[in-house]
Amino acid sequence: VSVRDYGLDPTGRTVDTARLQHAINQVAAAKGTLYFPPGIYLTGALRLKSNLTLYLARGARLIASGDPEDFPRDPGTDESHTRYDNKLWVDTSRVEVAYRRVLLVDGAQHVRIAGRGTIDGQGGLLRSKRPIHFLFIRDSADVVVEDVLLLDSPLYNVHVLNSDRVTFRNVKIVSDLKLANTDGIDPDSSRDVLIEGCFFFTADDSVSPKTTAYGGVMRDLERLTVRDCVLISGTSGTKVGNETFGGAYRDILFEDVDFLEGNRAITVSTLDGNYYENIRFINIRIETLFPHGRQYPIEVQVRPRLPGCVVANIRNVLFKDVVIEQEHAKPSRLTGFSAESGLSGIRFENYVIAGRKRLNAEDAKVLIGPFVSDVTFAP
Repeated sequence: VSVRDYGLDPTGRTVDTARLQHAINQVAAAKGTLYFPPGIYLTGALRLKSNLTLYLARGARLIASGDPEDFPRDPGTDESHTRYDNKLWVDTSRVEVAYRRVLLVDGAQHVRIAGRGTIDGQGGLLRSKRPIHFLFIRDSADVVVEDVLLLDSPLYNVHVLNSDRVTFRNVKIVSDLKLANTDGIDPDSSRDVLIEGCFFFTADDSVSPKTTAYGGVMRDLERLTVRDCVLISGTSGTKVGNETFGGAYRDILFEDVDFLEGNRAITVSTLDGNYYENIRFINIRIETLFPHGRQYPIEVQVRPRLPGCVVANIRNVLFKDVVIEQEHAKPSRLTGFSAESGLSGIRFENYVIAGRKRLNAEDAKVLIGPFVSDVTFAP
């Protein structure tokens, strides 16, 4: 069913939220496909429903309105909880990043966003006015996003919270490098998330698995796979953790990933009390680290967000067939916090820097800090 059948303005001069939401509701009820032909479609917040395919043809542009009031916040929420404040996060035992979003998939199943068109978040206009997510997938299952271009997010591009079997395939994410916190895809307390064949150009972490405890969700993050992707980031290509208020992390795989440039490539970090096990980085190519800033390819750490915070441990992390194209100025770092909260079972296998295989920590420029055990290198 074409959106034109619902009288939408294809010139981008009219904010067509109400008609577009009506079309979504009707087509989803019929388990159909809502088709956007080439044109420009301006909208406020939309809620995608179960059994819907949203298909944007090549040349179709779904654009967020530049008015933040077109994206109402969740009822009963207080936006003072969305500020970036470590003490606030520790006091509330959660991270609430935004209560507004452009596209929401909430409590839905069998939702698909597809096509060669563009979804534009108008981040340059919206970010200075309100914290607004771009695509928020919450409490949902069997969601697929494929082929589309996600352009200019106001905040996180995609936040996947407490959801199962979510797939991103051949998605392009391009953000304004001047806007902080424009993470690419953040799987959060979710299971069986697949990210494959995707391209990331983001100011913040390209892929950042989390357990934020957003909305009180306290579940583990399990079975995340990222493969055949290209990452360009203003910070870290991938940051596993950092917001770790919820459950444990298990069975995370990054495979066949090219990290083209950024501040650092791989970070595995727990700050708030958590347990990580079986995290693998296989066939990873790291091309360029910025000549300023942190400039180390790998960091694995346990540390408290604030003094006195609860911390946990990280076990069984594999770096296999990792190729770093150039010598790097600063060493990679492995750091624990205490005898009860440390790192163990860190393995480097066929670890190559500047064309030469490295078989020990000194030659590999890996700084092993306190409370780290069982670090091995193998050809």
